[in-house]
Amino acid sequence: MDENALSMDTLYRMIKEDIMLRRVKGGQKLRERELAERFGVSITPVREALTRLEYEGLIVRNGKARVVRTLSCAELQHYYSVRLLLEPEAVCLAAANATDEDIEELSDMVEDMKVYARSGDLQNLDRVNRMFDELIYTMGGNPVLKRFLMEILVIVFPYRVMGTRVETRLKETVREHEAIFKAIAGRKPAEARRAARRHIKNASEVVMLVMREFEEKGL
Repeated sequence: MDENALSMDTLYRMIKEDIMLRRVKGGQKLRERELAERFGVSITPVREALTRLEYEGLIVRNGKARVVRTLSCAELQHYYSVRLLLEPEAVCLAAANATDEDIEELSDMVEDMKVYARSGDLQNLDRVNRMFDELIYTMGGNPVLKRFLMEILVIVFPYRVMGTRVETRLKETVREHEAIFKAIAGRKPAEARRAARRHIKNASEVVMLVMREFEEKGL
């Protein structure tokens, strides 16, 4: 891999992380020259990274400018509806296929979530939350299902972050992840599916409430 390709891949991951963790918010312009100066690279790898993010749906064109994509309440509800159909199946498959190593890794993630929630380290909590989901998608052993869920995760994650900023939801999120983990660790697919459905329904209700408040205020 040449230096330019490596630089593009690194830039892509860093900009994507900024968007998913809402360091860069919906509607904000992403200017190639500003990003090139910030990262100390040429325009070319920046342009390639933004093109890749545009293809994934995280950024969109607004005239000649590229901006971080913003979902309406209706669009976000559609994503959550599909997630509610697909993710419980992935969790069910994970419970059926989990190895001892998978369970140990999930256990460590749940413990990390508890630590970060208690300390108020929300960025690391968000990071581990995402890793938890990605590992479960992989554990299920269905690469097509994983691909669909990863596409949804990328688009929806910035809004999930908004939900975890609601104080009451923060503790519930950790408890729900622990319930999913316990069902997987116990190799109980049906229980894991139910735990996942509860988690997604609860999360979507809070996120949609926050989003409606934002829309009403014109934010």
